[in-house]
Amino acid sequence: MPIIDAHLHLWDLDRLHYHWLSPEDTLLYRNVTAAEVEPLLQKCGIDGALLVEAANTSEEIGYMLELAAEHRWIKGVIGWASVNDPPSAYVERLCGVRLPWLHSEADVVIPAVVREHGLACDIIADAEAYPLVIKLAQAAPELTFVLAHFGLPRMTPDGAAAWAEQLAPVAALPNMVMKLSGHMTSADPRPLQAETLQRYVQEAVRLFGAERLIYGSNYPILLWAGTFEDDSRLIHAACADLPEAAQEAIFSGTATRVYRLEERG
Repeated sequence: MPIIDAHLHLWDLDRLHYHWLSPEDTLLYRNVTAAEVEPLLQKCGIDGALLVEAANTSEEIGYMLELAAEHRWIKGVIGWASVNDPPSAYVERLCGVRLPWLHSEADVVIPAVVREHGLACDIIADAEAYPLVIKLAQAAPELTFVLAHFGLPRMTPDGAAAWAEQLAPVAALPNMVMKLSGHMTSADPRPLQAETLQRYVQEAVRLFGAERLIYGSNYPILLWAGTFEDDSRLIHAACADLPEAAQEAIFSGTATRVYRLEERG
């Protein structure tokens, strides 16, 4: 079964400014390179990855595309896209975009160039912002929206059912997809237990169907809660009881379709 990690970050502090990183974060305040990540992917049997923006600026896209040209395991780039900073110069080379965090009605807007090219839109939103997620997706039914990190729940041992109830109106949107990512850092308490993650995955499959779910590691952010190997082990354990076709969708099929990876070669 091919595996694509659809949510991975690399960054270069010497080249770009990442406003949310600080020197106090000794785990992440450093360059995160392809040379660091490639052996981790190989060890965990992962065939490729999608790079996701981390600097919240279209300026970063050129850097990510350079990396993709250098490393065959980078299957695509998901770049920043805001109305004030659209990815116009790069749009033909992107497999998707990430929109600004949804905090208010003012954020429910999509750059025209994204709509023109039909790019998949990654979004980050917690439960308070789910109504905004719904408005965004309904405003552009021709686009696919990808809700990252399970929709940012506080992932507790007995919280899956309540989370699913909150998420159900979002999952009901036919153009909404969700990334099974960010789970290790969402766990409360940490470390995340396989049984807990399995409950959330089961609810996600019930709500979306496997054909609208995508695996992503969220490396290196996951290092706050464990290792890349921990993340791979947990997500595979959580999906182990699913039918083979469902696992294939989650680990590669859905990402390939949503981000049109076959079109990109």
